[in-house]
Amino acid sequence: KKELSPALRNRFTEIWCPQSTSREDLIQIINHNLRPGLCLGRIDPKGSDIPEVMLDFIDWLTHQEFGRKCVVSIRDILSWVNFMNKMWEEAASKRPETISTVTSFVHAACLVYIDGIGSGVTSSGFGTALLARKECLKFLIKRLAKIVRLTEYQKNELKIYDRMKAKEFTGIDNLWGIHPFFIPRGPVLHRNNIADYALSAGTTAMNAQRLLRATKLKKPILLEGSPGVGKTSLVGALAKASGNTLVRINLSEQTDITDLFGADLPVEGGKGGEFAWRDGPLLAALKAGHWVVLDELNLASQSVLEGLNACFDHRGEIYVPELGMSFQVQHEKTKIFGCQNPFRQGGGRKGLPRSFLNRFTQVFVDPLTVIDMEFIASTLFPAIEKNIVKKMVAFNNQIDHEVTVEKKWGQKGGPWEFNLRDLFRWCQLMLVDQSPGCYDPGQHVFLVYGERMRTEEDKKKVIAVFKDVFGSNSNPYMGTRLFRITPYDVQLGYSVLSRGSCVPHPSRHPLLLLHQSFQPLESIMKCVQMSWMVILVGPASVGKTSLVQLLAHLTGHTLKIMAMNSAMDTTELLGGFEQVDLIRPWRQLLEKVEATVRALLRDSLLISADDAEVVLRAWSHFLLTYKPKCLGEGGKAITMEIVNKLEAVLLLMQRLNNKINSYS
Repeated sequence: KKELSPALRNRFTEIWCPQSTSREDLIQIINHNLRPGLCLGRIDPKGSDIPEVMLDFIDWLTHQEFGRKCVVSIRDILSWVNFMNKMWEEAASKRPETISTVTSFVHAACLVYIDGIGSGVTSSGFGTALLARKECLKFLIKRLAKIVRLTEYQKNELKIYDRMKAKEFTGIDNLWGIHPFFIPRGPVLHRNNIADYALSAGTTAMNAQRLLRATKLKKPILLEGSPGVGKTSLVGALAKASGNTLVRINLSEQTDITDLFGADLPVEGGKGGEFAWRDGPLLAALKAGHWVVLDELNLASQSVLEGLNACFDHRGEIYVPELGMSFQVQHEKTKIFGCQNPFRQGGGRKGLPRSFLNRFTQVFVDPLTVIDMEFIASTLFPAIEKNIVKKMVAFNNQIDHEVTVEKKWGQKGGPWEFNLRDLFRWCQLMLVDQSPGCYDPGQHVFLVYGERMRTEEDKKKVIAVFKDVFGSNSNPYMGTRLFRITPYDVQLGYSVLSRGSCVPHPSRHPLLLLHQSFQPLESIMKCVQMSWMVILVGPASVGKTSLVQLLAHLTGHTLKIMAMNSAMDTTELLGGFEQVDLIRPWRQLLEKVEATVRALLRDSLLISADDAEVVLRAWSHFLLTYKPKCLGEGGKAITMEIVNKLEAVLLLMQRLNNKINSYS
């Protein structure tokens, strides 16, 4: 938030509104919104006992070290009350998954206050958040014991953050979820429900239950956690399993509010200057009743956050000035989720305003434990033996502990993240390159964990940790000098890429394949083979771009080079609206024909030099007579002449191609 200038403020009559913290006022507000007769113990004619316990907990929480930054707002208190009312309504409708008032009271406290400890303004380490949850539950149970006698069943139900407690996903009638929180099934049926996501892992199931609990309120949900912990994929898995369509929108500093809601855009095929309204992805999803994920929320600009305010608060609507219409958010169908990494991790992230955060139900997504990672990897990659998976997880966690926690080594180039994504890449490489029953983790460990390290000492440390976990006899693969190239493929070590038909233009400075380039080139080839994104990092002028150019030259692929800078916009990469250029389609066609001519000439050199010469002469003559700037008043006649000449060239190319095929 930015402050208004004194000159502007002076034009207003300014009034300060103090925060309402009077206990008597808050009790009156709670009793007014609470369902009549809803209480923890015996019904008291004077009123419910719930407000007193609620305010006792809030007062205790705000005086703790981990809760002193919590802001006591009426919105949060009403969320607590609304959750209990919602659970009471479900109990009144005799749903089989209902819980007692005491249990719903504790779950409401977890939903509104405890789940969010560790995120936002209460950001802290995971260990601190874990201890804080235990202290909060301990206080609540102790306070409730003074009012009502807790049964053993209730005590077991209140072990809310116990990872070892069984949480089974079930479907009841037209509902789906984890006891006691179920959501209505959506209209989309998936044959292969959630085979690509292990929801049954201890921490994952607990995170899923907290997410399902948050959907009981008519508020957007904000998930915060470290990279790779599975925030977006968790929402995606729940949407898929419950039969709902998920729309994911990635936010950034470049995102404008019109990118979300829509804008007046040129009509395709319409008259010049004709515009029509086109819904943005957020508005279209809200109309259709889909689930929406706003990813990287704390990278969005302040104008986007303010534009979302009316969508997230009690109004629940979006006003589009261009249409003069308001669109209601269909809370019964639509669920809005925000995902973000902690702002202290940098990368342009910022702390969201407290007023904006207060509109969300905040959920701090717990990181995965060793047992979780072993369970998930074994579930998604059952072909790999469990004892191998166990050692791979142990290696990943040891690297993470030594580099990111103890900071013993590997600090140059950091900070790093060693998480489930790295483990998945490792497993995928083993499945692609190795035979069942003969899986060797050492073949690709250096590509996933060692290649990112900046110094030779750090690379050796990765190898040392691998030998420490897998045994001193284990020798990780560090690259090879084996190089093989044929007309059909290129092989460097374990990496094989098929060759394309593109003939690269001759370079003024021919690139050489050096022995020093073998190891990074093999890693790049493997990433290309797996369709992974690659980022090459190194000092200036070491040959990063040249390495990619060399690979494109060897494999016969066209390489587009774009120089990036801070002034670039996404439209320069993805495209935008421009004036119609009549010559552009011809230029694109000529580029395709030229590439085909080059490929044909290369393939025909061993068959018939005469035919190749005829095609080359015809193509050269066509290029000399083709003048794109001539398209003016006589554009049609010139265009037809160009078409006739190009058609003659294509006929010659067709004959040559037939000869090549018959020879093959």
